[in-house]
Amino acid sequence: MLRRLIILIASLLPALLSASFSFAGAEQQSAALIPSLSLERVVRLAQSYGPAPANTLLSPFFSAPPKIDGDLSDWPAPQPSEEIALGEGDDLSALLRSGWDASSFYLAAEIKDEAILPAPPDDPLGGDLLALSLSRGEEASDESAVENSQTFILTTSPAGPLLLKGGPRLEQLPNEDNLAISDSTGRRAVELRLPWEILSPLNPTSEGGLRLSVRLEDRDSPEEVEAASLDTTGEEARLVMLPSHSAGISGRLSLASASIGPGDSLEGILLVDSPQPAAQVRLSVGISAQDRQRAIARISKSLPLEQGPNSFRMNWNSAGQPEGDYFLLASASSKDGEIFSLRSSFKVSTRQTIWQALGEYGKKLSAPAVLARLQKARENNPSAPVWFAVMGDLRGGEKIFQQLLEEAARQGAEFAVVTGDLVESGQPGEYLRFAKLLDSAPLPILTTTGNHDLRGRGKLYYERLFGPLNHAFDLGGYRFIILDNGFNRLTAAQLDWLETKLQGPLPKFVFLHAPPATIPQWAWHSFSPGAERFTALMEKYKPVRVLVSHIHAYDRVTQNGVDYILSGGAGAPLYPQLGTQAAFYHFVLIAAGPQGASDEVIRMAWQPLPSGKEPAKAGP
Repeated sequence: MLRRLIILIASLLPALLSASFSFAGAEQQSAALIPSLSLERVVRLAQSYGPAPANTLLSPFFSAPPKIDGDLSDWPAPQPSEEIALGEGDDLSALLRSGWDASSFYLAAEIKDEAILPAPPDDPLGGDLLALSLSRGEEASDESAVENSQTFILTTSPAGPLLLKGGPRLEQLPNEDNLAISDSTGRRAVELRLPWEILSPLNPTSEGGLRLSVRLEDRDSPEEVEAASLDTTGEEARLVMLPSHSAGISGRLSLASASIGPGDSLEGILLVDSPQPAAQVRLSVGISAQDRQRAIARISKSLPLEQGPNSFRMNWNSAGQPEGDYFLLASASSKDGEIFSLRSSFKVSTRQTIWQALGEYGKKLSAPAVLARLQKARENNPSAPVWFAVMGDLRGGEKIFQQLLEEAARQGAEFAVVTGDLVESGQPGEYLRFAKLLDSAPLPILTTTGNHDLRGRGKLYYERLFGPLNHAFDLGGYRFIILDNGFNRLTAAQLDWLETKLQGPLPKFVFLHAPPATIPQWAWHSFSPGAERFTALMEKYKPVRVLVSHIHAYDRVTQNGVDYILSGGAGAPLYPQLGTQAAFYHFVLIAAGPQGASDEVIRMAWQPLPSGKEPAKAGP
């Protein structure tokens, strides 16, 4: 049963603690519950607002926006709660602040870094970078939620600053008047302007406000495969867009969290900009259920607003209240009636946030956890032959994927390697749903990234669940090398690392998502940056098999003594480009022992008709 909390912000005076009040369509409630709610006026500091609840970033309105030139001296001095600090010290740290006007959102960053590395010409993600995501203020709390976010990457190349927009493929946006980066010894200054039309449907009046997530990646040399990083993910800052100074009363309402546990306290802040002392603010607490409302606490007292900025901080303790969907509603009125009404939703729930849940699943599903599990199972016979399954591209085809895993386990596979495109669009709810599927899988799973997995903030969710994007391990007398080419490239640093892992006496398996463009029949759907050197390394070191996907079909190629296997039939819609004989759902079963390795393609017992509407029987 849906329950909602209605809170109308007002003053909390001791004289009111014994009073009860009428509530439209509601029954009266004893004042015994009133102490669970508190409100205080926050003293203004230098005509600004503050302090705000934890994890809140106040974003002031700019009547005269700063010039985007890499010089931050024309930004107003930040007031309390108007900047975010990441890290500390000179090696890697940053101070960030923001602002807005009717046309754009603005961000400034002062970064300390002992060695600033630009991106190489062929790899825009290969240097130091700042990634930020803006999303709606409502926090996703279950796997069915779809996050509406926009992601941008800010970096430099030899040609100058680069502004990239995340999506199915990175899109370079024009820099002029939008991005400026100024580097000096140990310091980088970044200024960004994002027009609201680029951010659409996000806007400064989005219900619940906006969330800001920031990630700082630092490489001290081109040879580093995995960048050092600082980020706010999991504890995104909730942006409060401070009111513009207009002819009428305006305001903003923000909560410190979109979800609290039963018995926890919720903090909130109300900011009101009044051109003259006139309006009044009220406070009530209520709960609504379908067609009726029931007051659980109500306090009401006329409270005049001062001219200019006003700020109020509230705290509500949910002890004794049921789980459910609630909202905070603030209104101001004068003798002529209501002037404005502001609303922000939240939940009282025992459920974890998706970020928390992925961290818990990661304790069992990350690559280090899975490898520990596999090694423990082989303690009594560590050199026994290894049986494993390989498949890729399941996004959206979970039922087919589950059947493939069950068949792989039945045929004796110890584990499976899924070569990317695990989810459709990198959304946290998709990763949570996939984590639940793997948690109940009949055998352990290792993964590589795919291009769909890294959309939006997908890289962060992938790392949270599965760990490092590039890694290698030894098992049963073989070396297994996992490569990330989810952005359709291999960097020079990755290829240097790969060569070190290809050296040594153990025979190798190499896994990555997209095939290299150097294989002619797969070049139409492949990766190019780094492909030639990757192919040269394969031909130099001759791994036992190179296993890829990305093309939703089955195929194999032997080129210059290297066996490449394409296995992209784990559940996603099939591709016909390689012929109907190649477009079927399957996995590849590999047996690797002292005498060498063998592989066999295992087809599902049924395959879809070209229409995709009904299954048709197929041979083994």
